[in-house]
Amino acid sequence: MTSEHSTTLVEELLSWVSDDWTDAPGVFSVALRSGARDPQELRDLSLGLLVHVVANDLAVLGEIRTGRHVPWPGTPAETLLRAVQDWARFPTPRVSIGDLFWLDTTPAGEAIGRSVRGRWQLTDEEDMAETSGPPLPAAWSAAPTLRDKVIRRCALGPLPVRALVQVAAAGGVRTQEAVQVLALGMLAHLVAQGSLVLGDQRDGRFVPWAGTPAEALLRVGRSWLSPEEGTSTKDTTWFDVTSR
Repeated sequence: MTSEHSTTLVEELLSWVSDDWTDAPGVFSVALRSGARDPQELRDLSLGLLVHVVANDLAVLGEIRTGRHVPWPGTPAETLLRAVQDWARFPTPRVSIGDLFWLDTTPAGEAIGRSVRGRWQLTDEEDMAETSGPPLPAAWSAAPTLRDKVIRRCALGPLPVRALVQVAAAGGVRTQEAVQVLALGMLAHLVAQGSLVLGDQRDGRFVPWAGTPAEALLRVGRSWLSPEEGTSTKDTTWFDVTSR
């Protein structure tokens, strides 16, 4: 975003959602600002943004009916996993308006979004020029992804989730925030696919968390981007693959 003020990807997303409801293409447009251009990375960046704003009660998922946002039924954990699964299964990188979900801000998310919008003003034309990116392919590439690298690294046993951050750092993003968001999105994608489980390391062994995958995803997303040392779930959480 062209501005004398620095905004994070999360802030930019909330500024969009607070201005008007935002769908999957809108989240994808914010992900483009990270510098990534690989469609797989952009989707996982988008998933990371989605997990953060929903898990931290900054936005709610739903659909548009008769001109208003209607939240999906279910708990935040259930609706979040539904959205991540739907996007992870989507057959093409080309997501159209309203294909998957619509986001609306909570009061906390709207306050952040409006604060950001007060710092800058962009015309629609400038906005489009900033976020257009290269044309997306019609189908997903069969080339190995960063998620595949995560699975390979876990072949010998459980790993701390910071391993996802190390893998994400090899992607095409420009900032540390984008690396963290990409890592969270990769984790969400793999949880949604049933490829990994989250847990703790106790007495030298991996212990999966009690509860559903949806609850685990919400739990890890709540403090993933925490700036305070020792308060992020990245500091204590481990993961293991579901099959070897």
